Amino acid sequence: MLTVAVVGSGGAGPGAWDVGPRIVARLTGDRLTGGQPVPGQRASGEQTHVEGVQVLASTDLPVRLLSADSGLDELIMVESTRAGGTPGSIRQSVMETHGPGRPEPGTTAPGGVMGALTSLHLPPRVVVFSVEAGLEDGSGDGEATSVLADRAVDEVFDLVIAELRRLDASQRLA
Repeated sequence: MLTVAVVGSGGAGPGAWDVGPRIVARLTGDRLTGGQPVPGQRASGEQTHVEGVQVLASTDLPVRLLSADSGLDELIMVESTRAGGTPGSIRQSVMETHGPGRPEPGTTAPGGVMGALTSLHLPPRVVVFSVEAGLEDGSGDGEATSVLADRAVDEVFDLVIAELRRLDASQRLA
Protein backbone atom coordinates (compact mmCIF):
# COMPACT_ATOMS: atom_id res chain seq x y z
CA MET A 1 0.00 0.00 0.00
CA LEU A 2 1.26 3.48 -0.90
CA THR A 3 1.25 6.25 1.71
CA VAL A 4 0.44 9.83 0.69
CA ALA A 5 0.35 12.92 2.88
CA VAL A 6 -2.07 15.66 1.81
CA VAL A 7 -1.34 18.98 3.50
CA GLY A 8 -3.59 22.00 3.04
CA SER A 9 -2.30 25.43 3.99
CA GLY A 10 -3.96 28.81 3.91
CA GLY A 11 -6.87 30.58 5.47
CA ALA A 12 -4.88 32.93 7.70
CA GLY A 13 -5.63 36.62 7.57
CA PRO A 14 -8.55 38.64 6.24
CA GLY A 15 -9.65 37.71 2.76
CA ALA A 16 -7.36 34.70 2.51
CA TRP A 17 -8.76 31.68 0.77
CA ASP A 18 -8.94 28.54 2.88
CA VAL A 19 -8.72 26.14 -0.08
CA GLY A 20 -6.09 23.89 1.53
CA PRO A 21 -7.93 23.37 4.84
CA ARG A 22 -11.20 22.78 2.98
CA ILE A 23 -9.55 20.04 0.89
CA VAL A 24 -8.25 18.41 4.07
CA ALA A 25 -11.72 18.63 5.63
CA ARG A 26 -13.24 16.88 2.64
CA LEU A 27 -10.64 14.12 2.65
CA THR A 28 -10.95 13.38 6.36
CA GLY A 29 -14.61 14.23 6.84
CA ASP A 30 -13.61 16.66 9.60
CA ARG A 31 -15.04 20.14 10.03
CA LEU A 32 -12.78 23.15 10.30
CA THR A 33 -14.42 24.85 13.28
CA GLY A 34 -17.26 24.34 15.72
CA GLY A 35 -18.82 21.37 13.95
CA GLN A 36 -20.16 23.63 11.23
CA PRO A 37 -20.17 22.40 7.63
CA VAL A 38 -17.36 23.68 5.47
CA PRO A 39 -18.79 25.86 2.67
CA GLY A 40 -18.62 24.04 -0.64
CA GLN A 41 -18.27 20.59 0.93
CA ARG A 42 -20.05 17.91 -1.06
CA ALA A 43 -22.69 15.58 0.31
CA SER A 44 -21.63 13.07 2.96
CA GLY A 45 -21.76 10.24 0.41
CA GLU A 46 -18.68 11.61 -1.35
CA GLN A 47 -16.19 8.85 -2.23
CA THR A 48 -12.71 9.82 -1.05
CA HIS A 49 -11.23 6.38 -0.41
CA VAL A 50 -8.85 5.07 -3.05
CA GLU A 51 -7.97 1.39 -2.78
CA GLY A 52 -4.25 0.79 -2.29
CA VAL A 53 -3.48 4.32 -1.05
CA GLN A 54 -3.32 5.35 2.60
CA VAL A 55 -4.00 9.09 2.93
CA LEU A 56 -2.69 11.15 5.84
CA ALA A 57 -4.32 14.59 5.79
CA SER A 58 -3.39 17.64 7.84
CA THR A 59 -3.59 21.43 7.82
CA ASP A 60 0.03 21.68 8.89
CA LEU A 61 3.16 19.87 7.83
CA PRO A 62 4.25 17.61 10.67
CA VAL A 63 8.05 17.52 10.68
CA ARG A 64 8.01 13.74 11.20
CA LEU A 65 6.53 13.38 7.70
CA LEU A 66 9.71 14.83 6.24
CA SER A 67 12.16 12.58 8.05
CA ALA A 68 14.30 10.33 5.90
CA ASP A 69 12.42 7.26 7.14
CA SER A 70 8.87 8.61 6.88
CA GLY A 71 7.73 5.91 4.46
CA LEU A 72 5.87 8.50 2.37
CA ASP A 73 5.51 7.72 -1.31
CA GLU A 74 4.13 11.15 -2.18
CA LEU A 75 3.41 14.52 -0.63
CA ILE A 76 0.50 16.58 -1.98
CA MET A 77 0.32 20.21 -0.84
CA VAL A 78 -2.60 22.56 -1.48
CA GLU A 79 -2.03 26.28 -1.02
CA SER A 80 -3.63 29.62 -1.79
CA THR A 81 -1.37 32.18 -3.42
CA ARG A 82 -1.55 35.88 -4.18
CA ALA A 83 0.64 36.24 -7.23
CA GLY A 84 -1.70 38.69 -8.97
CA GLY A 85 -3.10 36.12 -11.39
CA THR A 86 -6.71 35.39 -12.23
CA PRO A 87 -8.59 34.51 -9.03
CA GLY A 88 -9.55 30.85 -9.02
CA SER A 89 -6.85 29.74 -11.44
CA ILE A 90 -5.03 26.56 -10.44
CA ARG A 91 -1.38 25.78 -11.03
CA GLN A 92 -0.01 22.27 -10.53
CA SER A 93 3.71 21.79 -9.85
CA VAL A 94 5.32 18.37 -9.68
CA MET A 95 8.78 17.59 -8.38
CA GLU A 96 10.29 14.15 -8.75
CA THR A 97 13.04 13.82 -6.16
CA HIS A 98 16.17 11.74 -6.36
CA GLY A 99 17.11 11.59 -2.71
CA PRO A 100 16.64 14.25 -0.05
CA GLY A 101 16.03 17.72 -1.31
CA ARG A 102 17.17 17.34 -4.92
CA PRO A 103 14.85 18.48 -7.70
CA GLU A 104 14.78 16.57 -10.96
CA PRO A 105 18.06 16.94 -12.89
CA GLY A 106 18.08 19.87 -15.29
CA THR A 107 15.48 21.86 -13.33
CA THR A 108 15.92 24.85 -11.07
CA ALA A 109 14.34 25.13 -7.66
CA PRO A 110 11.16 27.22 -7.88
CA GLY A 111 9.98 29.71 -5.26
CA GLY A 112 7.04 29.40 -2.86
CA VAL A 113 6.18 26.05 -1.33
CA MET A 114 8.27 24.16 -3.88
CA GLY A 115 11.32 26.27 -3.10
CA ALA A 116 10.94 25.68 0.64
CA LEU A 117 10.59 21.95 0.10
CA THR A 118 13.78 21.56 -1.91
CA SER A 119 15.93 21.59 1.23
CA LEU A 120 13.96 18.92 3.09
CA HIS A 121 13.90 15.11 3.10
CA LEU A 122 11.20 14.54 0.54
CA PRO A 123 9.27 11.53 -0.66
CA PRO A 124 9.94 10.45 -4.26
CA ARG A 125 7.21 12.74 -5.60
CA VAL A 126 5.83 16.10 -4.43
CA VAL A 127 2.75 17.65 -6.03
CA VAL A 128 1.67 21.20 -5.19
CA PHE A 129 -1.69 22.64 -6.19
CA SER A 130 -1.58 26.46 -5.95
CA VAL A 131 -4.86 28.34 -6.19
CA GLU A 132 -4.71 32.03 -7.06
CA ALA A 133 -6.72 34.14 -4.60
CA GLY A 134 -6.18 37.46 -6.37
CA LEU A 135 -4.56 40.66 -5.16
CA GLU A 136 -4.38 41.54 -1.46
CA ASP A 137 -5.80 45.05 -1.94
CA GLY A 138 -9.33 43.79 -1.30
CA SER A 139 -10.60 44.99 -4.66
CA GLY A 140 -13.22 42.96 -6.42
CA ASP A 141 -16.59 41.53 -5.58
CA GLY A 142 -16.47 39.43 -2.39
CA GLU A 143 -19.39 37.25 -3.46
CA ALA A 144 -17.85 36.57 -6.88
CA THR A 145 -14.49 35.63 -5.35
CA SER A 146 -16.29 33.36 -2.88
CA VAL A 147 -17.91 31.53 -5.79
CA LEU A 148 -14.49 31.25 -7.46
CA ALA A 149 -12.98 29.88 -4.23
CA ASP A 150 -15.77 27.30 -3.94
CA ARG A 151 -15.24 26.27 -7.57
CA ALA A 152 -11.48 26.02 -6.99
CA VAL A 153 -12.05 23.75 -3.97
CA ASP A 154 -14.18 21.42 -6.11
CA GLU A 155 -11.62 21.39 -8.93
CA VAL A 156 -8.61 20.85 -6.67
CA PHE A 157 -10.41 18.13 -4.73
CA ASP A 158 -11.06 16.31 -8.02
CA LEU A 159 -7.39 16.77 -8.99
CA VAL A 160 -6.22 15.34 -5.65
CA ILE A 161 -8.49 12.30 -6.03
CA ALA A 162 -7.26 11.85 -9.61
CA GLU A 163 -3.66 11.93 -8.36
CA LEU A 164 -4.46 9.29 -5.71
CA ARG A 165 -6.09 7.11 -8.37
CA ARG A 166 -3.06 7.56 -10.63
CA LEU A 167 -0.83 6.30 -7.82
CA ASP A 168 -3.08 3.31 -7.21
CA ALA A 169 -3.13 2.46 -10.94
CA SER A 170 0.67 2.74 -11.23
CA GLN A 171 1.06 0.51 -8.17
CA ARG A 172 -1.20 -2.13 -9.70
CA LEU A 173 0.81 -2.11 -12.93
CA ALA A 174 4.12 -2.50 -11.11
